[in-house]
Amino acid sequence: YSASGREILAGAVQDWDRGVVIGRESFGKGLVQEIFPLRNGGALRLTVAKYYTPSGRLIQKSYRSINKDFEADSVDYQTRLLNRKVLSGNGIVPDYIIDETEDLKCRNYLSYLDFFILNKMLETASLEVATDEITRQEYARFLENNFELETSYFEDSCPVSKFQRILESRYVRLISGEKEYIKKLNEGDPFIQKALLFIQDQKTTLAYLSEKN
Repeated sequence: YSASGREILAGAVQDWDRGVVIGRESFGKGLVQEIFPLRNGGALRLTVAKYYTPSGRLIQKSYRSINKDFEADSVDYQTRLLNRKVLSGNGIVPDYIIDETEDLKCRNYLSYLDFFILNKMLETASLEVATDEITRQEYARFLENNFELETSYFEDSCPVSKFQRILESRYVRLISGEKEYIKKLNEGDPFIQKALLFIQDQKTTLAYLSEKN
């Protein structure tokens, strides 16, 4: 979930109808804090204000309900140019929501990939690793033998396609650096792919904005 500065930017883009916001609901963190020095050398960081979007929406998530499922969003806000209704109350709600949740179990399962790739390099005494020939079963055996993990607990939460995409991107990072890693990682990212479709066809974007009016 995006938070803070990215929420302010997304809210401004949305409110001024400068683009379509695609993805998931943001975290809801929009507080302004000021640092007050203390005599003992420490400091107190105190919240002094909250961020609002150009339409007047509050970015900060409400403290009134610990369960956001029971906290209703308000629809009393409109964008500045096209007068589209936009939601407020729990961060920034995208124009187009992609229900692609990241499973924490899957993230933990894939967190050992760097060790796995480096181990493959040591075994072959080469930087060349044929990632397309590596199976998830091989990775599972590596985890069980080296980290004593019960991989069956994780595998159901992590599709083979995602495993392969993350494996290839992690290998690229080890070989070519962070910039190439991000490019490779984004190749199959559902949020990036949907955003590209909107960018490629300006008529689609304008039509979508009109429909939301």
